[in-house]
This record gives sequence, structure tokens and C-alpha cells, in this order.
Amino acid sequence: MLAGVSDGGTVSVPVIGHVVCAGFPSPAQDYVEGNVELPRWMAPNPAFTFLFKVGGYSMIKARIFPGDLLIVDRSITPANRHIVVVDIDGERSVKRLLMKGGRVRFAFENDDFPSFPMAEHTEYLIFGVATGIYRRLYEAKHETKR
Repeated sequence: MLAGVSDGGTVSVPVIGHVVCAGFPSPAQDYVEGNVELPRWMAPNPAFTFLFKVGGYSMIKARIFPGDLLIVDRSITPANRHIVVVDIDGERSVKRLLMKGGRVRFAFENDDFPSFPMAEHTEYLIFGVATGIYRRLYEAKHETKR
């Protein structure tokens, strides 16, 4: 079991490290960089929840920034407008899921990024739905007393 429940109403959720591979690693022990304690309300399905490190600026209009840890739940069925972690033709990314008339599209949340057309036979696999963000607002400066 990758996630566990503590006595204080928190759950231990694995942080999945960046792994270069053809596809996205399942949250197996080999890819876990560590665990973070979250309140149960932030990870109600701890066995299906992991933190995904965000890089890049493609989702800033959704308030997702480089360095954030995205809370991703694999037990949620993806729906229109959800933010998802997806593997598109072997590349892992975070995108907005758009579904219309039986067609699936993935969109950036940054006006500086052009939309990209997805060919009809593009392979994709949605790994989970983003449910929250774990973020540090600033680095505290440690001052020495004189």
C-alpha cells in the first residue's frame, strides 16, 4: 500500500518523481520520492491519490504553477472541464479535458500557448483527475540574531 492513514485524520500520500519513460509510471514504490501528510478531506481516496510535480507554465490561468504539487485522484472518472494528468503520445502533462460531441480535446490554460490540434488517432491515457494543489507560498529567510 502506497498511502496510509494516521491517527490524526491525515493520510500519507506518495509524491511521484519525474521518470523518463514511454508512458506514465504507476504510483509504484520505485517511483516514490517521499510521502506528504494531507488532511483526509484533501485526499478522501488515499489508495488512489498521489502528488504530481508540476513543471512549466501551460496551466497558469488555472492557478497551477511550476513547483506546485498537484493532488491527483485516480478513482475519479474524468469529465468535461476537469484538469487531468494525461499521457499524450508518450508525453506526460497536465491539461484541461474538453469533451464535445463525442470528441476529446486537451487544452492549455495559458493564452501564450497556442492550442494544439489532436489528430484523430492520437493515443492518450488519462491517469487521474486533479483535485487540489499543495504549494509553498514563499521561502522563509533564516536570519541570524546578532
